[in-house]
Amino acid sequence: DFMLVFLGHMFTRLVCCAKSYFSYGRTNAQPHIAYRALNTSPVKLINDGIFEELMNDACSTNSPRAVLVGVSGGADSLALTLLCHQWCTKRSLKFVAVTVDHRLRKESASEALYVNKFLSSLGVQHTIRQLEWREQEKRDTQTSRHKRYEVFRNICEEYGLDTIVTGHHANDQVETLILRMSHLSGLYGLSAIQKWTKYNEKIQIVRPLLSIPKESVLDYLKTRNIDWIEDPTNQKTEINYQRSRIRKGLSQLPDISIYDLLEVTETFGVFRNAIERTKSLFITQNITVCEKYGIMRMKREEFEKLPDVVASFILKYTIETLTGNNSPLRSSGCNNSLARIREGSSTALGKCQFIVTKNEIIATNEATQIPVKKSEGTQKIQFGCWEISLSLSSLSLESPVESAVITGLTLDLLNTNQPLLLRWREKEEEFPVSCISGMPVLVVSKKVWACPHLNYFIGVDMQL
Repeated sequence: DFMLVFLGHMFTRLVCCAKSYFSYGRTNAQPHIAYRALNTSPVKLINDGIFEELMNDACSTNSPRAVLVGVSGGADSLALTLLCHQWCTKRSLKFVAVTVDHRLRKESASEALYVNKFLSSLGVQHTIRQLEWREQEKRDTQTSRHKRYEVFRNICEEYGLDTIVTGHHANDQVETLILRMSHLSGLYGLSAIQKWTKYNEKIQIVRPLLSIPKESVLDYLKTRNIDWIEDPTNQKTEINYQRSRIRKGLSQLPDISIYDLLEVTETFGVFRNAIERTKSLFITQNITVCEKYGIMRMKREEFEKLPDVVASFILKYTIETLTGNNSPLRSSGCNNSLARIREGSSTALGKCQFIVTKNEIIATNEATQIPVKKSEGTQKIQFGCWEISLSLSSLSLESPVESAVITGLTLDLLNTNQPLLLRWREKEEEFPVSCISGMPVLVVSKKVWACPHLNYFIGVDMQL
């Protein structure tokens, strides 16, 4: 029953996305998009030659110059490290393997040393980094992953690396697809894990093993008499409990192979990439970002031509840009906001407000707090689309940092009054008055440190 629901929902999503996208292509004369043939032929083994083909395919967007691989000592990451080291050596590329000691188990330190000793014996450059945890900090899978990638980013900056390679394989891909299907995910969710993603402006993430089943990874190590580490906590987390149930369910359906389901993710990936190209074209031609004031302006006439599936992704992109929040949006909330915008009414979504005027749709932050992100190991913080470099002599990362927006409270803290805002409004900036309430102010220990649209800074350098 579960699988029937799964396949039925998958088919419905695929048809809806196809109808919406191809309708848009006909009515708006968008450039022709050449769809490549699906490449999901079964791969039963893995060796240096096949890995080279997989890396070339995964890196077709941007060839790596220097590579980082995270290695826990588990089978997946260990096999990937050995394969990737050979691939980089053949091309004379810099290669660094990193073990992140999460310090969540007493054995983790000794396991990291074991990995270091083994890789060093093979001539692989390897480093160990330990995570730091605050006393009350939540130590779950999501937080650990976030901290781990912060470590990877810092090492990339330290060693001059531009590519992170991860060991996700075909079983991970299929399990992710079914998990997301059970959560009624949209198009992006159903395309599951991508072979290539952009981490930031300087770093890409590559996942070359997505067509390789777990058994092939294990065989690769067994034939070379290489032992790996089994983490006992992997079976105790909720996410892995769910994946275990999925694996058991798939084993009872012999007529459906892992490659059938990989083809599903590939199909949704084709639609995702096509919509991404359409989205990028729309952003380039029809959206203006005013970084100083923290607002985005898009042409209303062109936005109304978009099919719902593309328009929804435009709204999500806008929210991510303004707030720095890339959490999934609820379909119901997104659809309701989209309907209001099409009716010509202003609306709020994802802590942003969308103000509809005659010719434009203007997006800005709601009058609420904007999340602040501290970069581990650096003197930088981010809030929304702003990055602030902190002066060591004026503001320490140990200080309690929060964020706010212009309200009566922050105006009092600034020792300013209404005429200041009136003078700003006289600068021929044609923004609705309601935009002013969503423009950011950085507050530290109840004192305003930066108010970019008023050019107000105390001991900080603002980078937009």
